[in-house]
Amino acid sequence: MPRLSAMEEEIEMGEMKKEKDEIGASESLMDEETMFAFVGLTLEKPSDAALDGMNYGPIVDEVMDIPVDDSIPNEENVFYDMDDPPMDVGTIYTNMNDFRKAVKQHAIKTQFELGTEKSNPNLFRGFCKVESCPWSIVARWMKNEKHVKICLNKGEHFCSSTGRVRTKMASYHWVGEKAIPFLKKDPNMGAIKLQNELQEKYVTTIHYSTIYVGMHIAREKLYGTWEDSFGNLFNFKAMVDLKMPGSVVEIGLKETEDGVYFQRFFCCFKPSINGFLNGCRPYLSVDATSLNGRWNGQLASATALDGHNWIFPLAFGLFESETNEEWIWFMEQLKRAIGSPPHLAICSDACKGLENAVKAVFPLAEHKACFIHLMKNFSKRFQGPIFGNMYPAARTFCPIYHEKLMHKMYKANDRVQPFLETYHSLLWMRSKFSEDIKCDYITNNIAQVWNNWVKDLKDLPIAELVDSLRSKFMELYARRRDIGERLEGHTMLRIIDRHLNVLSRQLGNLKVKVGGMGEAEVTEITDRHKVIRHVVNLAQHTCSCREWQVSGKPCPHALVVITSHRNPKMEDYLHPYFSVSLFRLAYTGIISPFPDKSQWPSIDLGFKVLPPLKKKAPGRQRKHRIPGCLEGKGNKSRTKGMWQVQCKQCKEFGHRESSAKCVFNGTKKRKSRAKG
Repeated sequence: MPRLSAMEEEIEMGEMKKEKDEIGASESLMDEETMFAFVGLTLEKPSDAALDGMNYGPIVDEVMDIPVDDSIPNEENVFYDMDDPPMDVGTIYTNMNDFRKAVKQHAIKTQFELGTEKSNPNLFRGFCKVESCPWSIVARWMKNEKHVKICLNKGEHFCSSTGRVRTKMASYHWVGEKAIPFLKKDPNMGAIKLQNELQEKYVTTIHYSTIYVGMHIAREKLYGTWEDSFGNLFNFKAMVDLKMPGSVVEIGLKETEDGVYFQRFFCCFKPSINGFLNGCRPYLSVDATSLNGRWNGQLASATALDGHNWIFPLAFGLFESETNEEWIWFMEQLKRAIGSPPHLAICSDACKGLENAVKAVFPLAEHKACFIHLMKNFSKRFQGPIFGNMYPAARTFCPIYHEKLMHKMYKANDRVQPFLETYHSLLWMRSKFSEDIKCDYITNNIAQVWNNWVKDLKDLPIAELVDSLRSKFMELYARRRDIGERLEGHTMLRIIDRHLNVLSRQLGNLKVKVGGMGEAEVTEITDRHKVIRHVVNLAQHTCSCREWQVSGKPCPHALVVITSHRNPKMEDYLHPYFSVSLFRLAYTGIISPFPDKSQWPSIDLGFKVLPPLKKKAPGRQRKHRIPGCLEGKGNKSRTKGMWQVQCKQCKEFGHRESSAKCVFNGTKKRKSRAKG
């Protein structure tokens, strides 16, 4: 879990010792790749050469060694390199459209500009546009043979290369075809990067606007149109119900006189529900992040933690904005999926709509607030070294220390207590966390991990976005399931065992006095030579510092008592949430693989689902009408403000194509170009 150490260095820590926090921190101990290597797995698939080299032994069967030919007589199969099509006399193509594409690609490959003398379904005559170049080509539709054949390819090129000048050869339709492999590899690729890739591969010069339009054509070929993607959500829902019964998928619509509009979406797969309820701690991080595509909506998420402190994606949703209504609807669907688990805790950022929704739908849940967001607001109003005590006050598990540190700040400024009680009344301090949840996080950084995990998907069409999230869920669960299978036979996660053993070698400043019946006194000498004493009870898994009870893992005071015995078993002192059995239960369910969208069940709603209604733009509305472009004042020439500009992309008036108001631009920030 990320720390705020850079800020804490400037803070008077008071009676709290900084190192004490870092020893007892809850954090992910190892990433997935390291864990794979640790348990003997690999993320890489065997190469084709390795598979070819495997000796499977000879397979000999004289009776079955009969050749089978499934070809159709007189059927012609035309195959050629799409990037370097042959132009020799006698070469055949399926139809004239294929030949036109091929000869245009030949012009780009050979670096000349193609001119067209005649082009129809039966005949094509082309030439090089340089007058002194003798090259020409003729292709005809062969009526009897049902294909196009090149009849003439005259001469060689004596003209200079056109690869470094703009021509009409690389059209946006050509870009739309050639961009598909690049977008499959990198769905988040921008227009500038695509321009560089295409120009480098095909040695041609292409205008940015051609790349931009062609990229949208390629995206529509890959994912379908943006408008149709909202209706495809119902097909996705039918596919989920078919493959994973018990999942909760809900789609909200808004009916108006003009039609039926998409409003919101929620999805929680059945394997995720079972994994959370059976294998994870009752802790959820809920947040929303803005989409970058043509719809400027919100992608909401509910994320849990597994026994290794890895994120466990549980549910996600889509809606217009973070209002009370939208958040209440999202939380109601979440409650449909998971019910009301006992001792549930929900952590959120500083969002009033979400805070109200949690109170309304999960009134018994422990609602935590992100400490980072609290400090952003707090530091704007209160400055000075004394207010640095907020950090140790948030991190200490001991209520007495917390109250002592808070009293110092209340005494320094009488506005601190009213401010916190009014604007930050949720739980942000460990000293008041429940001991049943076994999670000591004071930030909502889990949500940031989720946002980084999905950032490359946020500009996809909606149906492709939700299906891509399902695919990421599927791959993540499969990797974690492999790790769990390798840990079979172990009681606890070995890496946690090793981590605790390493920590036990760093406790030289702690002294133990054994009392009896598993109880002991642990004396801690701080860097300021102050003596602090705590009581540890091994039988009850408690320490007077409360870290063991809140986190579920032995605190430094408990560790020094545990390691006073020879060869202790660390699993005896860990909460079951950190056991291998629960880790495996979390990922037992399988997120089903899906075919492409064309093979999903087709749901006939009887109406077309339209894209979401546009939001009203912020700010004061105009009082005066903008004069039309043909309106003027007598014989005076047009002046600023006397005509409307029109966007070249969406064709709407009032903004230019580079404006954020254009629906094709969305909210995605442009990459800044390097100066120089």
